[in-house]
Amino acid sequence: MFILKKIIVIVLSFIMLMGCNQNRVHHNKELEESFHSVMQKENIDQLKLNTLTDFTWDKAFIFTPYTPQENITKQLGAEFKDPSKISSRDDINLVVFMNNEKVIQYVEVGRKYGDLIADDRNALTPMDNIIEIKKQ
Repeated sequence: MFILKKIIVIVLSFIMLMGCNQNRVHHNKELEESFHSVMQKENIDQLKLNTLTDFTWDKAFIFTPYTPQENITKQLGAEFKDPSKISSRDDINLVVFMNNEKVIQYVEVGRKYGDLIADDRNALTPMDNIIEIKKQ
């Protein structure tokens, strides 16, 4: 009986861990490197987001330094607990990707080579995906 209880506890723990991992959003560090590689070129003042991505997305949002968590949640219209802590940082721009109304990936783009500007658009799309780079 004791062994059966142990097995049940292990199985339930495994199921809970798997469920938690499915809700995690991927921090795409390879994409961050692609951003930095493009942005460090002196003659570049814009980039097409869909040329850097190799995954399916339907919306992307750019958040500037000190953006409060409430504003991020409101703009996304979805739950996303910002792991970058951009609300207290001035060294990055945060780019959050969504697909089918769910946050799927994010990148922290360092401001060393400039700021990301998406005009007054609420969201970028694969068809409307040009980001201006404002050099410092």
